[in-house]
Amino acid sequence: KKETEEEEEEEEIIEYDEDGNEIVRVVGEIGVFLERLSDEYTKCLRQVDPHSATYITRLGDEGSLVELAEEVKAFYERIDDMDKASRACLLCIEHTYYKHKNIALQLEREQELAKVYGRREFFHPSCW
Repeated sequence: KKETEEEEEEEEIIEYDEDGNEIVRVVGEIGVFLERLSDEYTKCLRQVDPHSATYITRLGDEGSLVELAEEVKAFYERIDDMDKASRACLLCIEHTYYKHKNIALQLEREQELAKVYGRREFFHPSCW
């Protein structure tokens, strides 16, 4: 009998938006998660030798972090929380602005290829 009561409670919790899509509530603040992710990414780069292939791979991950920050910014703009949107925008700027032009262009190309074809490490070496 308890299982059916719990199932009924779960069914009542599910919410839908006007388009019929399920709304998923999460615990925590997405902006704080993004800032923490950015800090961990920066720490990771500091611990890797800048002349290694691992470092270059990690630099490629920065584009994904910037995309995530842009999506978080758009979310906060949609709910009209401009203070948090500006913090997400600041993260975008920090991760895109301080690079040499050649490095930035190469990372942008890698990010565009990753959007279309997937991550580079999943390719056969002859496809690079």
